[in-house]
Amino acid sequence: MTRAPDHVATATRERLLDAAAELIAELGWAAVTSRAVAERAGVNNGVVHYHFGSMDALRRAATFHATDPLMRDALEWFVAAPTALDAYSTLLSTVGQLDASQAPTAVLLEAMLHAPRDPEIRALIAGMIAPFRGALEDKLRADADAGRVRDDIDVHGAAVALAALIDGLMLHAMVDPQLAVDRAVEAVSGLLAAPDAQRHRVD
Repeated sequence: MTRAPDHVATATRERLLDAAAELIAELGWAAVTSRAVAERAGVNNGVVHYHFGSMDALRRAATFHATDPLMRDALEWFVAAPTALDAYSTLLSTVGQLDASQAPTAVLLEAMLHAPRDPEIRALIAGMIAPFRGALEDKLRADADAGRVRDDIDVHGAAVALAALIDGLMLHAMVDPQLAVDRAVEAVSGLLAAPDAQRHRVD
């Protein structure tokens, strides 16, 4: 196959990534084929393998393409928030508004479900989650030092549990749109808040 100019190759690669992400969201991880991606992207089937080599490689690249901007935006916003509880409560509150049929939410869910069977996608997802978990731990430690959250919590363990809770609530909200996410947010805040902060909330 004749090598295309760099700008054409880049544009074609972007179309393939967009098409693959859309199809993962619509059909599920395993149902996405090179033929379907090529048709959605408006290119020949051989172009898919030219750019990515295999469908597994394309699915992994599409996962990063679809979800990395969202994860980066969430991380930047979280780091800039004044406290961990403020940021976390607001983030959890958005869970009930997610649409499972749309990328990147659906792509992330599909990738996480597939990750136990694919070490490379598992490493990719873990690498995307780790910075957020680290930022959450840093925020919790600062809040504990400032008396905003309980000073007896294991901040590392709490960060791991709270990061996982986001994924769990997201899955539950997809299954049950009537899920009382706001009550879960209030419960988590109540468990973590320092006694003085809890009294202020009641007052």
